[in-house]
Amino acid sequence: MRDVRRPRGAAAALGVAFCLGCGHERPPSGPREAEPTLDQAAQPEPAQFPPVPAPEAKDVRACLARIFAGVVVADPSRGRWYLDGDFNGDGSVDLAVAARPIAAGLTALNDPLADWIVEDPRRPGSPKTGVAASDALLAVVHGHGSEGWRNPDARQTYVLKNTGGSRMLAVPTSEAVTPVAGHERVGHVIRETLDGSSGMLYWNGARYAWTAAGDGIRLTVPPTGAGTGHAAQVGLSSPKRRKP
Repeated sequence: MRDVRRPRGAAAALGVAFCLGCGHERPPSGPREAEPTLDQAAQPEPAQFPPVPAPEAKDVRACLARIFAGVVVADPSRGRWYLDGDFNGDGSVDLAVAARPIAAGLTALNDPLADWIVEDPRRPGSPKTGVAASDALLAVVHGHGSEGWRNPDARQTYVLKNTGGSRMLAVPTSEAVTPVAGHERVGHVIRETLDGSSGMLYWNGARYAWTAAGDGIRLTVPPTGAGTGHAAQVGLSSPKRRKP
C-alpha cells in the first residue's frame, strides 16, 4: 500500500487577520485590528538554491504527464495558466498549473492513496474533498532541491479546487503580508481574481488557503516584471525593487 506524500520541510506560515463586524452602512467601531502578519513562531531559514529556468508550456505539460499520467491535463483556456514560485516557502521553486480532470480518470484522481492531495482552499478543513468532471483545478507541484519542480523526484503535489482564477500572479510574500519583527518574509503567494473578488492563495504551513482582499489581506501591486508569471523576476533571489 502506498503512502500519501505529505509536505516535507517547514515553511513560513502566514497568519491571516480577518475583518470582523464590518458593515456596509456604517464603519466599525472600536480599535482597528492589526494588519496580517507572519506567524510569530520561529521558522527555519529556507534553503538557498540557484535560479531555475522559467517554465515553458511544453515543460509544464510534461510535468503534469509525469505526475498524473493523463488523469489531469493542462487548461490553457484560463489566460495565464501556469506560473512558478516558492509557494510553500522552503526555498525550492514550485509550479502552479491551471488544470482540468479527465472524466475517465476520476476514480484514480479521487483515490485517497494517490500520490497527490486533493483540497479546497476556500473550504479548509473539509472532511472529504472530491473532484467532479466539471471542476476547474489548480495543480501545485512542490519543488525538490536545486532543480525545483523540474526535478524528476518532485512529486509532492496538491490538487486544489475552486481556485486558479483569472489574472494569476506570483507575488512575493514580502509584498503581500506585514512581517513580524525579526522574521524574514519568504516565498510567494498567488494573487488572483475568483468570482469577481480579488484575493490570494497562500501556504499556511500545513495546507493551501484562500482569502479575499476584503477579509483584511493587504494586497499590493506586484513590482515591474511580475506580469510574465515567472517568479524569478519578482523576488526569488533578486533584490526588492522600489515601488513607483
